[in-house]
Amino acid sequence: RNVLFGAFGAVDETAAAEIVRRHAGDLLAVVRRRMSAALVRRLDAEDVVQSALRSFFVAARGGRFVADRGGDLWRLLSTVTLNKLSKL
Repeated sequence: RNVLFGAFGAVDETAAAEIVRRHAGDLLAVVRRRMSAALVRRLDAEDVVQSALRSFFVAARGGRFVADRGGDLWRLLSTVTLNKLSKL
């Protein structure tokens, strides 16, 4: 089991802060590269990343995600973020 998740899939607050610290900037860069000009005019990239991280943490608390290998967390976060962006 990934050390970021405790019993019953609960995300440790310290681990959650570390996830944001480590990955928010990279996620922001991905979103900025993928946003269309029309979307940029009506939405901020930071809003997309915050929404994606919120969705990730809600799902993680519900036990929906398992990230066991080194790159799994990044792949999971980037997938959630790109899915969020594609729905806008």
